Amino acid sequence: AAQMCIRDSVLAGRATFSHHQRDGYVTNIVDGKPQNDRNRTGFRLNLTYDRGESFSASLISEYHMSRDGSPA
Repeated sequence: AAQMCIRDSVLAGRATFSHHQRDGYVTNIVDGKPQNDRNRTGFRLNLTYDRGESFSASLISEYHMSRDGSPA
């Protein structure tokens, strides 16, 4: 995760990233391909604007991708 103040405690941003990868531990006896692979990636961006008691707003964006080696 990375966090930073962009403008004098009024505008701040934060970014996080995660990745998980695992090879399959079961082999399909029909085609010989590994099963139960796991490849997951995600990130989140957060931008916060805060003018004190009168107004504050947050903009959040997320992305997740999952490629799991299942036969279905």
